[in-house]
This record gives sequence, C-alpha cells and structure tokens, in this order.
Amino acid sequence: MRHGRPGNPIGEIAKASAFALLVLLMTFALASYRGFPVPLVLVAGLAFFFNLVSTQTPFGRQIYAIGGNIEAAILSGIPVKRFV
Repeated sequence: MRHGRPGNPIGEIAKASAFALLVLLMTFALASYRGFPVPLVLVAGLAFFFNLVSTQTPFGRQIYAIGGNIEAAILSGIPVKRFV
C-alpha cells in the first residue's frame, strides 16, 4: 500500500488507458460528418496554428527561449517577468 491506495498501479494505468482508448474511438466514430472525421481536422488545425504561433512570431520565440533557459532569456533581453 503506497500513498493510501491499495492495488497494483500497472493495473490502474491499464484500466485508465483502455478507457481513454475507448472514449477516443467512440469520439471518432460518433463525431464524423459524412465520413469526414471532424475531431481529426480540429486537432490538425490547432496543431498548425500553435506551430505557426510558436515558430513565426516573436511571442512564440520568447516563450520557447524562456522555457529552454530562463537565465539565458534574461541575459538576451527578453522581459521574463511579463511572461512568468
């Protein structure tokens, strides 16, 4: 017994993973419009948008720099206190 929870954590992880997979499959099965998977298009659009923002804008490059090394970001003149 660890942290007050009896049982095998691998079993809990397997059950949670199976449930998540079931929910994902049901979402894709029920959320299609004329055979077109709407959630997949939505995720692809969001991925494209966030990639564009993080690589092509000063805001995205500053956030990436702060996440990589906060001291180096401060030394390069990025206003870290505004973002953190």
